[in-house]
Formats: sequence, structure tokens, C-alpha cells
Amino acid sequence: MARTRIQLCGELLIELDGKRVDQELRGDQGRLLFSYLVLNRDRPVRRDELEAAVWGDGAPYSPVALAPPLSRLRRIVGPDRITGRSELRLVLPEDAEVDVEAALAGTTDLEGARRADAILTRELLPGVESPWLDGERDRLQEVRVEALEVIARESPEPAEAERAARVAVELAPFRESAWVALLDVLRARGNVAEALLAFERVRTLLREELGTVPSPALLAAHRALLEAQPDGPPVVAAKPARVLPTAALTPLIGRERECDEIGAVLAREDVRLLTLLGPGGIGKTRLALEVATRFAAEGGDPCFVDLTRISDPQQIVARIAWDLGLRSQGRRPQHDELLDYVRTRSLLLVLDNFEHVASAAPFVTELLQSAPRVKALVTSRTVLHVRGEHQYLVPPLPSGWSGAAAVQLFVQRAQALQPGFALTDENTADVLELCRRLDGIPLAIELAAARVRVLGVKTLLQRLEDRFAVLKSGARDAPERQRALWDTIAWSYDLLRPAEQRLFAQLGVFAGGFDLEAAQALVEHGCEVFDGLELLVDQSLVRVEQRDGQPRFSRLESLREFALEQLAIRGDADAVRATHAAFFTRLAAAGEAALKGPDQLAWLRRFEDDHDNLRAALRWNLDRGEIEAAVEMGWGLWMLWYFYGHVEEGVGWFTEMARRSGPLASFPRARALSGAGMVALGVGDTESARPWLAQGLDLYREAGDDAGVAIAAGALGLLTGLDGDPGRGRALIDESIALYRTLGDEWFLSSMLNFRARIAPDPAAALALVREALEISRAVDDTLPLLISLYNLAVLEHDPAPLSEGLELAVRVSDTGSIGFFLDALAAFADAERAAGMRARAAELLEESGGAWLEVYVLASPFA
Repeated sequence: MARTRIQLCGELLIELDGKRVDQELRGDQGRLLFSYLVLNRDRPVRRDELEAAVWGDGAPYSPVALAPPLSRLRRIVGPDRITGRSELRLVLPEDAEVDVEAALAGTTDLEGARRADAILTRELLPGVESPWLDGERDRLQEVRVEALEVIARESPEPAEAERAARVAVELAPFRESAWVALLDVLRARGNVAEALLAFERVRTLLREELGTVPSPALLAAHRALLEAQPDGPPVVAAKPARVLPTAALTPLIGRERECDEIGAVLAREDVRLLTLLGPGGIGKTRLALEVATRFAAEGGDPCFVDLTRISDPQQIVARIAWDLGLRSQGRRPQHDELLDYVRTRSLLLVLDNFEHVASAAPFVTELLQSAPRVKALVTSRTVLHVRGEHQYLVPPLPSGWSGAAAVQLFVQRAQALQPGFALTDENTADVLELCRRLDGIPLAIELAAARVRVLGVKTLLQRLEDRFAVLKSGARDAPERQRALWDTIAWSYDLLRPAEQRLFAQLGVFAGGFDLEAAQALVEHGCEVFDGLELLVDQSLVRVEQRDGQPRFSRLESLREFALEQLAIRGDADAVRATHAAFFTRLAAAGEAALKGPDQLAWLRRFEDDHDNLRAALRWNLDRGEIEAAVEMGWGLWMLWYFYGHVEEGVGWFTEMARRSGPLASFPRARALSGAGMVALGVGDTESARPWLAQGLDLYREAGDDAGVAIAAGALGLLTGLDGDPGRGRALIDESIALYRTLGDEWFLSSMLNFRARIAPDPAAALALVREALEISRAVDDTLPLLISLYNLAVLEHDPAPLSEGLELAVRVSDTGSIGFFLDALAAFADAERAAGMRARAAELLEESGGAWLEVYVLASPFA
């Protein structure tokens, strides 16, 4: 008779009457529908049950929603196999082989337990998500743990029994019967020291997580251990119980430079203790293992100590002793036995995940002082703060191009689940963006790659707005804290004290980084901020670098999103965002005057560093109707937009302000309208600029503000003169020049003289105006009017010297568009071959910056 076989755990297999049909069952809906009917084939199933299994709480309201997937399933398995209409039932032969049924058939005997363990090692419908499925997976995991306990108790093979017990406590850490099985197995194998260590681990777990004490059965197992503990001197195993963990199943990608650098640091005689620092998921453990593996390949003796196995810093002595193969028999303190043992040894001690036992750091120093030929390589999310510590910050993987390590890792992990996956012209851009938004964090990239088979790259990228929901369900053999991105970050967050958690959450409102002044303005008790920031840096939750001798702080985007979620949970997100917006509003407003002074370059760089924060403050003000505050920010930021290629962005901001400025008084409304006109002029949009400037000029006159009249009249005069009315244009600019002379504002005076030169009646008059403008520009030492003056002088005198000076000035302020503009002009004075290269590079720079703002304000170029 033809065989009927169904495998739901691991790769889906459906064999009906000897024919494989699983390849025809595509999509999660069909798989869920079929699996639910299989696992409930002993009874009729209502349609609403099936809908809940397939869609969960999001089940469609349509009474026929189930019809399409059910119809497809009937076609695949045969119409006679699914009976009923309002209540459905899957009909299979009596001898059908269903893996889950076989696992559930019996776990009370050793053979049945082994069968259940073998089947349930694989996940039920991997890659498919459903609340019903989550419940089934939990139920099957409980069955597997029961089976593992039977194996641990009844297996005649000690190694099999120990493996089963260890897996059982890993899967069910609060199940005391699993711990009893582990203690009994270890005692039977003579590993009393490790068994005692395991008891301390579970006792701490029960106390800290559940607030309870061990059960009588667990206490009895502990008493049996104490009775079995022999007397006598410490025994050293022929070789350490664990030198290094089992070889990694996947190659290490993109860490060659880091491995070489770490190896070189460890090779130095003055380095005894090196701490690999970084946030969770950055790859510290994997990197340390690779370094230790290379050390062993060169004849060294490494020993890996996994500190996640303990929760009490006082247990570190026992943990290190065990992994070194030292078996204490209780005659002397284990602390003394360990120090005596390592005193003459030469080895590399790898202490992994030190952050949760950080208070044990002084013991590491003590051990190294006792053993001059021992070196320690520590992985931690926090600095140890002990003498002799050297630190290495593990960076994210690079992700900016198709061959970058982050992209290679993504492709490798995606291919493990979907062998046909590859970078293509269609998906490369999405993969690059995905890796960039995941900050190059290996754990996040691996979690994302695991979802590609179901979601595809484009959908995964679209759903990444809620990255913590998307990036879950990591590898089941990974440590529990690393099975989801949220858990990895929460592990570090939970180690903070309440005040530090509050600071961490508040700092989430900063976009793109922040300096100490901004952080102090944000937090109520600013004097405490520096200490808090220092601790967060030590915990790898904030990064710091030096900019012009001052600290600049930043964080990975995943950490920032976690902080924002914590801020929302605390309920004070709006208050913190309002404080953030108020600080950056004041900062931007201060820039209007500061950018016309000797510190212009420093202010421009500060604004560019904080551009994302300034954008957030602008959006906050506009969204809450604070139009006047937004206008003040705009007038402080317009020079940043010009020099750093953001003029189009400035047009967008000022246009929104102008259109919403109706309720404002004359002066602030004039500022909004004239600002919109000025930035529109900067991109050559004269049709929009003209009415904005004209309305702004009228309102400035109404408000009696001479400075406002001067700027609006000058810009409008330039437009009017270029549009064919030079007389009217010159009159407006002359009014502007007279006002600026009266006001003593030489910065704008220089610009208006250049405007006037553009519509001068003859070249001689234009040259006189430009020379005066250049003299004033040099006196005020300001970039923008000086760039205009230099270019205009080069045009009128056909002289490359002003162009060279302008190019140097543009480079100094990082004005990419102006660099391209001056370079293109200088090409006219070079030989043909060099000129071609200069013009090609100029074109690249102009394209990169979106064009040169300068082009609107200078004389027509003769440098063709």
C-alpha cells in the first residue's frame, strides 16, 4: 500500500499515497490551515477555529475569507480528504505517519523519549508566524523537555544522559525536575563540583526571578551531592573540560582586520588584560573565539569561560576553575587552589559576557598578578575599570556597498534558509539599505536574514519601522538573551540603575548625536549628566568621539529606538521632546548673528553635526503651530542650507512657514515670507521668489523694520533688474545699500554691492562695486559675500587668482557646490588635458551637491 507521511517539524514534507505534494503548498496561510487540520484530525473543526489559527486576532470579517486557501488546499490534497462544510475534518489512512503524533505517542519510556526528542529538536513550521503556532510550539517544547528528563534518568549511556539534562534546563530553566535530573547525572559521572555550581545557579534563578526557594526534590538532590563530595587535595583533569567551544558552523565574515589588531595588542608584553567592548549583538563573543582559535593554532593554550552560566559574581572562581579542569575536593578554599594552579601556567583566559558579574573584576586582576604568564581576553558591554585594563571597541560591520561585510553576512544567512537567494539588480539597493538601517550589527542582520524566505527583502525593509517586532525568534541554540534584538538590548538596559535608565531613555530624543551642552539642557539635573553619560559609554550604550577637542556622543539606531520605546512607556516623551525642541530652537536662532562673525566655520560645523536634531526641532515647532519659532530657526539655518547643499530642503521648510504665516503679526510674517523668497532665489525659482519678497517688503515697511526692508528690497531689486526693469531694480538695491550703510551691517552691504554690480550700466561701474564689496568682505572675514566678490572680480578682470582663492575658501567651509563651481571656472585657464579632468570632477561635485547656490548671485560666467 502506498505510504502516507507528514512531517511538520523542520522542512515541511507531505507524502500522500506515495506522492510528494508539499511543494505545491505555498504560502503561510495554506501551511497553517493544513497543519491545524492535521493536528486536530481526530475531531471536526469549526471554520472560526481555522480562521483564528490562520489569522489570529486579525481574522477577516468576511464569511468567505477562508474559502480561497481552503479551496487551494482541497485541490492539493484531494477533495475527498477534507470533509464537511461548517465543520471540517482531514481524513488520513489509519497507518498515516505524522511526526508530531509520533512525538506525542509516548514519552514515558526511553525509546519513545528518544523518538520525541529527535523529532522535536526541529521547530514546528519554521519561518511561519501565528499566535496559534506559538502556543503549539510551547506545548511541543514542554513535551520535549519531559522526554529529555526521561532520557536523563533512564539512558544507560552517561554522555547521552548528560546532554539530555543540559538541554532540558536550557529549554526550561524554571523547571526544577530538569535541574534534579542534571544534578543526578553530574553526580553519577563524578562531576560533583560542576553539579554544586549548577545548584547555586538554579537557586539564584529561583530567588531572583520567582522569589521562591528550591523544592524538596531539588534540596534532596543537593544533599546527595554534599554526601558524595570526596575529601583530599584538588584533582586536575588530564586536560581542561572545555578548552574552546565546538568550532563555529559558519565562517567569520568581515573581521579580519579586527582579529589582526586584537592579536597584535595581546602580543604586546605590557598587555595582560584586554576587554572587547560593544553593545549586545555586535559580535564580541564570535570575535574572541576567533582570536582564541588562532592563538591555539599557533601553539598557545586558550581556555574559554562562559560567564552566562552564572548569575552571582562570587561564582566566578568556581566557573573558571571548572573550565580549567581544576576539581576541588574541599580541603582548601577554591580561591587559593585556583591561584596556585595558574601561578606557573601559560594560557589565554577568555572570559565571555563579563558585564553581569562586573563586580568580580578585581579578582581578574588578582589572578593575573598571581600568574605572570596568563593573559585575559574579556568580552563585556561595560568597562571593567581595573588597573592594567586595555580596551578595544568592536565596531559594527561596514555596510555601504555590495561587497561590504554586513551585506555578505546577510546574503550568507539568507542562503542558509533559501539556497537560491542572491544579490540582484532588483534587490541590491534594498539589501544595502536594510544593512545600513540595522547599523551593521551582526545579530540584527542575522535575525533579518532569517525572515527573508517568508517576507522577501522589500517587505522586510518596509516593516523595519518596528524592527523589534520583525527581528525576533533567533536561532534556538543561541543564548536566550540573544534570540531577539529587543532581548539583547534589554539585557544591557536591565543592568542599569533607575536613574541611569531614565537618562538612557531621555537621550533617545536626540537624532544623529549630541554634545554635552545639549544633554545637560535636556536633563533636569544637568550636573549629573556627565557621570551618567560616562557610565552609558562604559556600558556600550552610548558612543563617544572627540570633535575639535570636545566630546560628541552618538548611539546605534537600534539602541535609540529602544530608548524611545522606554521613554514612551515612562509617559514623559512629549515633555522631553519639547525640551529638546526648545534647546535647538534657541541654538538655531543664535546662529543668525553668529554665522556672520569670526566663528562662522565652527557654527556651520556644529549645525551640520546637529542637522538631524535641528530638523526634529523644526518639525516639532511646525506640528504644534509654533510658526514664529520655526521662522527664527530658519533664519539661523539658511547659511547651513546654502553651504552644505541643503538649499532645496530650506525651500521646503520656508515654504511651509510662509503658507502658514497668515495669523502672525507683520514682522514675523514678513520674516517668513522674505525667508521663503530668499531660499527660492537661491535655487533659481524666481517665479516663487518674487511674490514672497514683494509681500515681505510691504510687511517690513508696515512694521517699520529697516533691516528687513533692506534685505527684501535688495533681493527683490536683483530680480526686478534681471527681469528687464534695471531702473526699478537699481532703485531698490540702492535703497538697500543706503540702509545697510546706516545700520553698519557690512556683511549684507557687501552682498548688496555685488547685487548692484550684476545690473550695473557698464563693466567699469560693476568693477568699482565689486572691488568695494571685496574690500568689505575681507574686512568682515566672512565666507558667503567673499565667495561672491572673488568670483565676480575674476569675471570682470578675467583673472584666475581670485578663483584660486575662492576655491581654497570653499574647501575650508566644505561647500561642495562652490568647490565645483570655482573648479569649473579655473579649468578655463588650464591646458586641454588638465582642463578636461577638472571639468569632469567639477561636474561630479555639482551633481553631488545639487548645484551651486553661488550661480544665482554672481555675474554670468565667461569661462566656457
